[in-house]
Amino acid sequence: MIKYLRYILFTLILLVLSCDESENPYMLTITKGGNGAAYGITDPDYYQSSWSEFEVVTVTAEVDPNIEGASDGVHFEGWTGDVVSPLNQISVMMDSDKQLVANFDINEYTITINDVEGGSIALSPDPVNFISENQLVYYWNDQVTFSAVSDAGYTFNSWGGDLSGEINENVTLNIDSDLNISATFTDQCILTTNTTTGGSITPNYDEVSFDCGTQIQLTATSDEGYNFTDWTGNIDEN
Repeated sequence: MIKYLRYILFTLILLVLSCDESENPYMLTITKGGNGAAYGITDPDYYQSSWSEFEVVTVTAEVDPNIEGASDGVHFEGWTGDVVSPLNQISVMMDSDKQLVANFDINEYTITINDVEGGSIALSPDPVNFISENQLVYYWNDQVTFSAVSDAGYTFNSWGGDLSGEINENVTLNIDSDLNISATFTDQCILTTNTTTGGSITPNYDEVSFDCGTQIQLTATSDEGYNFTDWTGNIDEN
């Protein structure tokens, strides 16, 4: 009798397990991919769940609206896996185990550096890609430092393009759009003043740099017992 009851109990357990498996026989697995995966969400947001045969499941992918700025810098690229689609919302019939990957990519922006005379423009860190020598690609929200580097005999004057108004030689920005950058450098002239016996020059310069074209007023003062005669050297008395 006890043996018979055990057989019945074991049979019931098998039937229950069989019913459970028949009700939800297939697994749906959803993951996120791409370099923008950390900014993406899916609805439903489960990783893995079981579904009954032929049940239709609708899933949606989007950039997380709770992350500031992400909707402007990250985009949904499409679904891959058992369903390939560029649409953010898809439906899948559960006639077997299914795997879906929601792919998110970070936007890329191009920084164009214009050729300049008297110096160069350096960017740090290195870009993620090059279109050309003067067109550099960065990801959205990358922090980039622009440095104006003067050639010998020149000095930095000003920024142009999308950095117009910046006054420092080094400017740091978080990238959120394409940029066009230029800079102006001014050539330098060196002034050295020398006097002979019997007087002095005010101000007295010893290889001091000025922007070429700058007017400098110099005064020659005679010592007692001497008279000023004339200027020599590279002098313009206008």
